[in-house]
Amino acid sequence: MSGFLRAFQGELYLLSHRSSVRRAHLLVVVVAVLHVLGSMWLLQAEARLDDIRADTLAAWNFWPRWAAGSRAAMYFVELLVLALIAGSFPREISGGVVRDPATRGISRSALMTARTLGALLLPCSLYLTAAVAAFVPSWLLFDMGPVVEDGDILLDELEIQEPVVLAMLHGFPAIVALGAFACLLSVVFQRGVVASGVGLGVVFATGIFHESLGDAAPLWFADTLAGFGPDSFLEQAAGFSQGLLDYYPESFDAVVATGWWAPLPALFLSAYAALLVFRRRAL
Repeated sequence: MSGFLRAFQGELYLLSHRSSVRRAHLLVVVVAVLHVLGSMWLLQAEARLDDIRADTLAAWNFWPRWAAGSRAAMYFVELLVLALIAGSFPREISGGVVRDPATRGISRSALMTARTLGALLLPCSLYLTAAVAAFVPSWLLFDMGPVVEDGDILLDELEIQEPVVLAMLHGFPAIVALGAFACLLSVVFQRGVVASGVGLGVVFATGIFHESLGDAAPLWFADTLAGFGPDSFLEQAAGFSQGLLDYYPESFDAVVATGWWAPLPALFLSAYAALLVFRRRAL
């Protein structure tokens, strides 16, 4: 077995056996479920105050509840990606754990390539967990169908189904790029807390400087993150699907189109830069 395969096998073992990874997935599930349940209770309280049935509210629908519950969990997904990926590798290096593979004939290139692939798999796993965890209670507690308010149909189901499903898929390139960027930070900085903090600062800075970046903002992968991204398609879809017609304007289609491919350069450049830096880093 090649050095890369042995290193990648080790990464898969860590992803499936680390307690921190299991707790991260559990946290994402809890947040998604609690958000859906909380939204149900809030809508029921609003209906009681207005002395109407809850199912006459536009927001009482599977699609907005799934989108909103998923987005609430995505905040934690993005935080956990930075904490687990950017924060773990510096600790392993400082603890001498990384020197062990080198003694078993695994090159630095093979080790870093395997670590980068692991850094791409973890965000995907957390992202899918968030989507599924929000889907199940939304499906059990709310009905699919058109957006109806006071007996009037505001939007047909197909009009809201398409943007919500596309929004769920749209967040994947950005979260994978975030994983690669976190992997780069993990080899650039010698302390995990610094690496995670820098990554979080970059994500927050995207929102702070969003207006000044103008039309160029979607070219930076963090701009279209499903949770923290200022141009989150999932945020737009969640608002639009509950009858807020000022959400998801036609002009947003240009941002969506850019968001499908814009994170890819950041993904590949981060992975390549991480490999170059790790080759020269003292272990």
